[in-house]
Amino acid sequence: MNIASLLAKSAITWAVRPALALGSDIVQSYSEHAEEAARLAGGLRHSLGLSPGERIGIAMKNSPAYSTTLFAAWHAGLAAVPMNAKLHAREFEFILKNAGITVCFVDDDLVTTLKDASQDIPDVTLINISSKTYTDLIAHDEIDMAETDPNDLAWLFYTSGTTGRPKGAMLSHRNLLMMTISYFGDVDPVSECDSLLHAAPMSHG
Repeated sequence: MNIASLLAKSAITWAVRPALALGSDIVQSYSEHAEEAARLAGGLRHSLGLSPGERIGIAMKNSPAYSTTLFAAWHAGLAAVPMNAKLHAREFEFILKNAGITVCFVDDDLVTTLKDASQDIPDVTLINISSKTYTDLIAHDEIDMAETDPNDLAWLFYTSGTTGRPKGAMLSHRNLLMMTISYFGDVDPVSECDSLLHAAPMSHG
């Protein structure tokens, strides 16, 4: 059970249908989105040498690349650690250390803050999604989806830390799949003609 299989199945069922839009502009179809995630997954595993179970950070504002990075991490069998774009450098530093993050994807708006946050963490590699490094990663050959156990860690979500240090909530592939099915079954039923607006920070899920 791999949560990334939801995107792979959608790519087969809805291949040319729009998957991601930025405002009124269509960015990618389902097949394009799944292909890019599988290529980035190949870059993560083979170019960066990451192994299943390792944790990658995502410090970005909402963007299509956020979704690509998430699904690529899961496709590769990695765990995603989303971080709120409004955190301060010291808060980023704590999560980078506490989660054992080895690679962190950042956007232009946060690259300076993350450089400050990671200056004393030599084992963390920052990758700006505007850089040639990122472009090379998503140009990698696609890889097969990693076989993951339902209880394997997929998402490490940190609390706000209002009563102390932030705490990492460990969500498995089973957790995410069941939440997805339950949400669309019990809260917001949708049809193939509907569009979903993601207005909250994507780091919130």
